[in-house]
Amino acid sequence: MCDDYERLEFFGNYLLDFIVAEHLYSTTCLPEGEMNTRIKVTENYNLADIVMEYDL
Repeated sequence: MCDDYERLEFFGNYLLDFIVAEHLYSTTCLPEGEMNTRIKVTENYNLADIVMEYDL
């Protein structure tokens, strides 16, 4: 196994995008265009706000 943090970051970003997309798909009836809201949810500045709000 290689110690490459960029690879871990890539995987983490993919996993986060998947979880948000699955949640939106399962809990809403939004059309595809509106489901792309997940892109805005997973942007770094939004994640930073969430981390600070929950003291993570």
